[in-house]
Amino acid sequence: MSRPAVSRHLATLQRAGLVETGRTGPRGTYTVRIAGLAPVREFLDGFWDEALARLEALAEQERGR
Repeated sequence: MSRPAVSRHLATLQRAGLVETGRTGPRGTYTVRIAGLAPVREFLDGFWDEALARLEALAEQERGR
C-alpha cells in the first residue's frame, strides 16, 4: 500500500473519531480511540446476539424434525 493511500485511510479514521493524532519527535503518531469504537462494538454485539439466536432457533427446529 502506498504512503499516500495509508495517509488517506488514517485521515478517514481520524474524521470518524476512531483514531487521534499526536507527535513523537519528528514522527506523527496515531492512537486508537477506544471511545470511538463503542458504537462499532454495540453494533457487533447486537449482530452476534441476533445471529446466535437465529442459529439456536434453527437448531431447535432441526431437533424437532
